[in-house]
Amino acid sequence: MKGHTMITQSKLKELVNYDQDTGIFTWKKRTSNRIKIGDIIGNLHNCGYIEMGVNGKRYLAHRLAWLYVYGYMPKLIDHINTNKQDNRICNLYEGLPIQILIY
Repeated sequence: MKGHTMITQSKLKELVNYDQDTGIFTWKKRTSNRIKIGDIIGNLHNCGYIEMGVNGKRYLAHRLAWLYVYGYMPKLIDHINTNKQDNRICNLYEGLPIQILIY
């Protein structure tokens, strides 16, 4: 969507709750008739991650979990236990892209 900016931590916290112990997001505020406060947010993306629609844009839940807790979204976030649906903050880490140098 042209002109659409990435969600901020404050906007995210205004709209949703995130349980760090379970990795589950729930609605805190109604933004449409389809949304009920307390409903779990997210669908399984075809690559195995949980995907969420928040503030008019689709995001991977593990990226929003990081933003919710730490206030920024790094380029790479990964799951320690390799379970792509385990979005507990203790299971996420900020990674650096691996570059392979050929000499």
